[in-house]
Amino acid sequence: MLESFIFLLTQFLGLLLAWRLLQIEEIKLAIETQQISIIQFLLAFALGTVIIFLLVKFVKRDRVFQIALQASIFLGALLFFDVWLPALATVLFALAVALLRQYLPLVITHNLALVIALAGIGAYIGVGFSAWHILIIIAILAVYDVIAVFKTKHMVAMFTKLTSKGAAFSIIVPMKIKGMMSRLIKVRLDGPFSFLGTGDIALPLMFAVSAWKMGWQYSVAIVIGALVGMIGMNIFQIKAEYNKPLPALPPIGGGAAIGFLLVYLVELVL
Repeated sequence: MLESFIFLLTQFLGLLLAWRLLQIEEIKLAIETQQISIIQFLLAFALGTVIIFLLVKFVKRDRVFQIALQASIFLGALLFFDVWLPALATVLFALAVALLRQYLPLVITHNLALVIALAGIGAYIGVGFSAWHILIIIAILAVYDVIAVFKTKHMVAMFTKLTSKGAAFSIIVPMKIKGMMSRLIKVRLDGPFSFLGTGDIALPLMFAVSAWKMGWQYSVAIVIGALVGMIGMNIFQIKAEYNKPLPALPPIGGGAAIGFLLVYLVELVL
């Protein structure tokens, strides 16, 4: 239930930001003239993954990774507040979000900071794509997710090391609501917590944002489909008592794709 709420909150905030972005003529013009290609996105993703892998492997200082997480939160919060507030207020609010997570290191402040950051980053990237391009990207990355978790297992290794260094690039979901007040230092992979990677939230958001230009019904169907996929994965883990890491993007992205295609087919027929 808590995981679903956090997921939906991020999607809602991201779509709200996208709606505002698409009302700004300068941004609409930039979207039409400078759309990002699938190749560019995948190359950037691959480069980012390689850099993180190398840093995790060779850099020993935990502080480096904590700073990287804080910088990502600050950047995402900047993007989120930028269209609502004046420049100075945007910087101050974004700084407040990052500092709150840093100096009040609780699960709830960590999750709140990531929700705001992911809403900002996901919305800004999503408006630069067509929905069909995002669909292709999700399909490719879903295959990569399966390979990285089950075959090479490098994603699990990176996630484990980053979390142990106090730089969990994931939403932390406690088994009980009171766990939201737990200190981050007490969060353990083998403890009463589950984790949802930032990409598993940001990619369906990007998909929903990109589809907003086709109609709000597409975005709603994508979010509902992604949510159903995530809940289905959780039910499987509980029923099968499967405690090992699972690639979340295939069920989440698959659900989002089904929702999108159902609406497309209905409109095609009608």
